[in-house]
Amino acid sequence: MKVYLHLGAHKTATTFIQKSMQSNAETLAKSGIFAPKLEDIRAVITPGLGGKPMLDFEDCIAIMLQDQALFQGNGPEQLILSDENIVGFPAEIFAKGAFYLDAKRRLGHLQSWLPTAPEKIVFAVRPYITFFSSAYAQWLGPFAKKHGPNKRFIPREAIQQKISGLKRGWPAIIRDLQAVFPDSEILVKEYKSSPEYLREMFDILLGSTADDIKYSAGYFWNHGLSAKLVVELETELAKGIANPESVARIRAQRSKKPSDLEAFFWPDSQRNALLHRYEKDIQTLKKMTNNKLIWLG
Repeated sequence: MKVYLHLGAHKTATTFIQKSMQSNAETLAKSGIFAPKLEDIRAVITPGLGGKPMLDFEDCIAIMLQDQALFQGNGPEQLILSDENIVGFPAEIFAKGAFYLDAKRRLGHLQSWLPTAPEKIVFAVRPYITFFSSAYAQWLGPFAKKHGPNKRFIPREAIQQKISGLKRGWPAIIRDLQAVFPDSEILVKEYKSSPEYLREMFDILLGSTADDIKYSAGYFWNHGLSAKLVVELETELAKGIANPESVARIRAQRSKKPSDLEAFFWPDSQRNALLHRYEKDIQTLKKMTNNKLIWLG
């Protein structure tokens, strides 16, 4: 069985890609492709990357296939494991000031569990100014729900300083992938909020089967919180009055209008510094390419 890994990163339309593959599960099965549900991957595989006991590969696949009955007793020819949490969690950026710091260790657990090296690893990167602001807005809600009024809120200014001081960037994570999976083809794609990006990602993951799947080309790209809603949530957190109900109320106000969060989030000096760093890191990635590491742009 060929194994493909789609490892994110977060905030690069991973949820949409995962849901689209799941809604086309029967079509994929006709081509011998099995893309397990994200919730199944996170139930039987991803926890083991943090050190919890894991069932062996064959047992995990059998469990994930049970509910689907897609292959009628025949095993799939190709397995696509798509979970951005395999490399780590965005919350670490804001809570610890670390950017996928445990990626290499987590990938090492995955490598030991897989029966064979992945044939293909797909990883998307995103400009830092939009990646971090979007991840921050997503982090605020769970932070409020988890910690409630008893947890001191970390001001955005402190978060911005943590981000500006991060030593690891996209090249470091790609090096982790190379170190753990030296024999795998690693394809790095730059995220863009466009239907063309989706099409290219499906082509990479599914090959010719991408022509047969159905999905909405009008993907809801701007479903993040607006600057106004982020400020409202920050204010409740700072006052210690945020709770699951108030978080749900604020998040329910999201609209289909393009989010203005990125423009609001950064002081000019930090914005320019992160733009420069991203450009520098992309150039570094391009210099790292070889017959196993491919920059797709």
